[in-house]
Amino acid sequence: MRPRRAGVLRLPGKRGTGMMPAMDAPIRPACRLAPPLSPAQRYRRLPSPARVGLYLASCIGASLVWCLLILAVVRPGWDVFATPERYPLATNAYLAGTYVILVGGALWAWRRLQGEPLRAVGLTGERAGSGLLTGLAVGFGSLGLLFGLEVAMGWLLWDQAAWAATPGWLLAANAATALFFGFSEELLFRGFIFQTLRRGLALPVAMAGSAWLYAQVHFLRFDLHWHTLVMPFTGLFLAGLVLAWTAYRSRSIWLSVGLHTAWVYVFVLSDRQKLLVYPIEHNWLTGGGYPLAGWAGLTMLAALGLGLAWGLRPRTGKPRRDNQNLS
Repeated sequence: MRPRRAGVLRLPGKRGTGMMPAMDAPIRPACRLAPPLSPAQRYRRLPSPARVGLYLASCIGASLVWCLLILAVVRPGWDVFATPERYPLATNAYLAGTYVILVGGALWAWRRLQGEPLRAVGLTGERAGSGLLTGLAVGFGSLGLLFGLEVAMGWLLWDQAAWAATPGWLLAANAATALFFGFSEELLFRGFIFQTLRRGLALPVAMAGSAWLYAQVHFLRFDLHWHTLVMPFTGLFLAGLVLAWTAYRSRSIWLSVGLHTAWVYVFVLSDRQKLLVYPIEHNWLTGGGYPLAGWAGLTMLAALGLGLAWGLRPRTGKPRRDNQNLS
C-alpha cells in the first residue's frame, strides 16, 4: 500500500465522477482577465455621435489654447471677438491654425483611432480631377445663371470700376484661398463627420447632422443676432444637405469640393472684394453679399439639389447597395 503524504487530506471520490475532488487537486481560475483596451479600441466602441462630439471637444480645446497664444503674442484689442476684420493678422493666424487643428485632427482620428483608409473618407484618386472640374463647372454655372437673372431684374449691379482696379494676382490668390477652404471643409464635414455619423445613424439623420454642424460653425461670432442669422443659416444648412448628398452619391468628396470652391470664390468676390453691388431693397432676394442667403439663392440651391439627385441617380435597374463608406 502506497504511503499517503503527510498533511494532505483526501476525501472519498474520484476526479471526473461528479463527486467532490481531492483537496490536493490544482485550483484553476474560473476566468481569465481581459487585457485593458487601447485608446483606439475605446474610441471604436463609442456611438458615432459620441465620436464626433469627442473630436469636436478636443478641437475646441486646442483652438482655445491657440487663441490664447495669439492673444499673448499679437496682443490685439478685446474687440477682436466682435470685429475680427479690424485685426487681420490675428484673425488670419487664428483661422489658419484652427483649420490645421480641425483637418489634422480629423485625419489622425480617422487613420489612428478609427483605423480606416483615406479612401473610405472620400479621398479617392480615381476620377479626382474630373470630379473636381465637374463640380467647379456646375458651381460656377449655377451661380452664373443666378447672377444673370438678378442682373436682368435689376437686383444686382456689377461694379465696373472695382473690376478694372482689381489685379489679376488678387483674383488668383482668392481662387487658391477658395480651393483651400473648399477642400478642407469638405474633408472635414462631408468626409470625417458625415462618414463617422454614417457608421451608426441612418442616412437622412447623418446628412442632417453634418449639415447642421456645417452651418453652425459659420456663426461663432458675438455680434450676430438671430434675426440676421435665419436666412444665412438656412442657406448653409441646405447647402450642407446638397453637398452631403453629392458626396454620398458620387462616392467621393471631389465633386462636392468643386461645388464648394465655386461658392466660396463668388462669396469672396462679392462680400470681401466688393466687386458686386447689392441694392439694399433687394437683400431679401439676393442675400446682400451672401448669394445663398436670399430667396433667389435658396431657390437655386433647391433646384440644384434636385438636379444633382437626378444626375447622380443609379444608372442600372438594380438597387444601389447602401455601403457605410464612400469606397
